[in-house]
Amino acid sequence: ARALATDYDIVVVAAALGSKALLDDALTLHPVRGQVTIGRRVPPSAPRHPVNGNGHFIPRGDLWLCGATYGRADASTEVRAADHAANLERLRALLPAVAGDLEADFASGAVQAWTGVR
Repeated sequence: ARALATDYDIVVVAAALGSKALLDDALTLHPVRGQVTIGRRVPPSAPRHPVNGNGHFIPRGDLWLCGATYGRADASTEVRAADHAANLERLRALLPAVAGDLEADFASGAVQAWTGVR
């Protein structure tokens, strides 16, 4: 087998932060953490389609998600109550009636989260 360097002029490495291990110090990478809030009760006030702005609200069947946070230089994937609160604030600005209908879900802990690092 021939080496990649002789076969191709360009190699694309798409392994997020894992790319650093492949590239040594040839590239500076900066983690950005995000958290999306997920709920299982779509209120009647919710639109049937996704809404985007400074954040987003996406209904899907009996699920919805909203968010998302954007934490520079943060590689943690822990679920944070403060990020749920930030997502609720985004939702209040984007869809005030929906946020009002979902406040109890946020307050009771009925929401879940997905976190990731890009």
